[in-house]
Amino acid sequence: CGVSVNSFILNVIQQAVVDLGADTSICFSDAMPIFNASNNGASYSWSLNGSALTNTDSILTPQGPGNYSVTVSYGSCSATDDVNLNILSNIPIDIGPDTSVCIGDSMPIISAYWPTVNQYTWYLDGNQVGSNNDSLLTTFAGEYILEVSNKSGCAGNDTINVNVVDIDVDLGGNLALCDNTVFPDLDAGYSGLIYTWSLDGQAIGNTAQTQSISISGTYGVTVSTASGCSGSDSVVVNIQPALSASFNAPTSSRIIVLIT
Repeated sequence: CGVSVNSFILNVIQQAVVDLGADTSICFSDAMPIFNASNNGASYSWSLNGSALTNTDSILTPQGPGNYSVTVSYGSCSATDDVNLNILSNIPIDIGPDTSVCIGDSMPIISAYWPTVNQYTWYLDGNQVGSNNDSLLTTFAGEYILEVSNKSGCAGNDTINVNVVDIDVDLGGNLALCDNTVFPDLDAGYSGLIYTWSLDGQAIGNTAQTQSISISGTYGVTVSTASGCSGSDSVVVNIQPALSASFNAPTSSRIIVLIT
């Protein structure tokens, strides 16, 4: 009679751990991702949007969009994780909102990135200006369009307008006015912007588009946009006394007529 001895390793776990990764979005033509909940020796229970699936493997290939959940169990120990899968009809590329820069400032760089995109094509006012790069240094004002596609045939596009702001204020030429005439108002133009008026270098306090003339001096204005672009001009106004004149004539005269 002999003695038989068998040995094995017993691993005691405190809790099960499962991680399906971050929520993900793919295009309709892309390959489906694979969700992997692998834990050696565990059992698996999958569900889609709360409804049980028949799959009991550690790996699941989804068949459509939704919320996928898995419970991994070791006897009484279990852990659950879920992931949202979004399937897009096109690539939601985004190059940002329309933008404005002041004349003389650096032109903006516009960019967009999507993990599966392998083709980028840039256009300015309908003319191609770049390709195979997810960013573009703008050069002129206009409408920029980015068209993208990936190897599976999914495509997308987005548009941005770049505006170069040039505030060219013109108050006109210097003025010489008589003090008995109606003085014109100075008009800075550019309705709806921010105005700062001055007289001989001192702020007047007027923030309107127009400024009335009251005394001689140098009237100046700075016109600004909310984004900080600005332009200035000034005009010298010289108000002179009205000319006066008198005319003296005799009160009577004598006319002599000779007849021959």
